[in-house]
Amino acid sequence: MSTKFMKDSYEETFNNMGELLDRLKELEDVSTWIRDVALRDIQIHAIVPWEELPEEYRSQETMEPETVEDTMHNSGFYVTLPDGQAYCLREQGISSVQGRAGITGQAYRRLSKEKTAQHLNDGLSVTDIGKKCYIRNEGGKILSIHSDEYNPFNMYEAYATAQEWLALQYPDAKFVEATMNHDGVVSKFDFSAYNAELFNDVKELFKAEVVFPTLQISMGDSAKAAVTIAPEVYANGLKIPLGDPITNKHRGNDNPLEKFKKALLEVEGQFERKIMNLRTLADIEITYPLDCFMNMSAQVGLLKQYTKATKMSAEMFNIMSVFPAQEANQKMSALDVYIGMCEIISYVSNETRAKGADVEAGVAKATSMVARALKINWKGTDFPNLDTIKGGGK
Repeated sequence: MSTKFMKDSYEETFNNMGELLDRLKELEDVSTWIRDVALRDIQIHAIVPWEELPEEYRSQETMEPETVEDTMHNSGFYVTLPDGQAYCLREQGISSVQGRAGITGQAYRRLSKEKTAQHLNDGLSVTDIGKKCYIRNEGGKILSIHSDEYNPFNMYEAYATAQEWLALQYPDAKFVEATMNHDGVVSKFDFSAYNAELFNDVKELFKAEVVFPTLQISMGDSAKAAVTIAPEVYANGLKIPLGDPITNKHRGNDNPLEKFKKALLEVEGQFERKIMNLRTLADIEITYPLDCFMNMSAQVGLLKQYTKATKMSAEMFNIMSVFPAQEANQKMSALDVYIGMCEIISYVSNETRAKGADVEAGVAKATSMVARALKINWKGTDFPNLDTIKGGGK
């Protein structure tokens, strides 16, 4: 049963769409959805060396020695289903099991695997009678245990659809790269060929020599995954979120592939509307730029969640943005402050990488928090703040 996808640490980068589609097809061929499983009849076990497993599990191809060994170094658990089938649990699947059991918290990382398994089983055993779930077996291990409201999504079919849509609507868009792991696929497309059509005068708006418009598409089958389509702009290399992405959660009775197709059709309108929103920010004068930066960062949660990254970015904003504007006797705008806040994303990326944490997740969370600022009253955050880092204010 061991495949190239067996290890929890599997990750691959692609430079063309054809290779990505080939790999997604391979993954789909060695993965299945296990449907209508009684949730309270699932059992979680602490993994042990292969030779110590019960004989009935050692004989199953989902519990090969190599698979068990990899699981011992990652999640530390395996799962047995009511029909007696056993599967190792991926590291990426722990949160979904905790969610189904209704038992979550960082404390479980400090408990023994045996004690944690006991608690999870206690939680699963008291779920409603008749409660069913969907289980994703990805590459021979359980990736996630979803509720019965989950609507399975085929990533291979979705990316094949995206390829057809791009060829028809944006034939000059270029595939930049895609990263694939057990959390899903994140891909990026270069829309620079459509600068004149979709991004008139954005170089002047961002005061940038190089503007790189992109479309990011991400999806996956893990517990935290959803289908997202995010128009973004990079100005002189700085990522500038244009607002909330188009998001489809894996819920409901609608055909998920048809929902994805409809979301793709919204892309052009999303680019245009969101650029217009940024133009509006350019017309809002800010009297206390650095204070506004810190006040807004606090309001959207950045200052609390990413304190160091926010303060470092604020210091750079103060040096690079506030002083030159003052020397030229120019007023700063809300757009200037927003672009300064976008630097926080880069600091978060470096910080999470240094910690060995999930960079993609950290960047996604920081990006979402920065984008919240687009919906907030900027004049309401333009006031002196005694807690602003030294040098703040007008």
